[in-house]
Amino acid sequence: MPRRFVFVYNADGGLWNLLQDAAHKVLRPSTYPCSLCALTYGALGMKRSWARVVRSLPGEVVFLHKDETRFGAWPGPLPAVLEVIDGAMIERIGAPELDALRDLDALVALVRARLI
Repeated sequence: MPRRFVFVYNADGGLWNLLQDAAHKVLRPSTYPCSLCALTYGALGMKRSWARVVRSLPGEVVFLHKDETRFGAWPGPLPAVLEVIDGAMIERIGAPELDALRDLDALVALVRARLI
């Protein structure tokens, strides 16, 4: 059975929220609530180096915002990296770990260690 990974941002979806988030990241980056988004997105979209890592993962990859419930509500803190196994979401990387990362290289190393 193919693997399915879900990256859940601590941000709401939609154009208005995207614009607000972009401004927040520029004006007050230290208070931006989504470390996953802050590490993986620049001003013009997903960072290319991160996109390459995502493509290398061994399974389907889905990105969700906290207000999207395609796989059901995640009760834990966000952001989070989950894996769907037999219909259940299993946390692979939690918010405290994501929040503690200093840069994209650290995230890449953690993702490779936990998901590959």
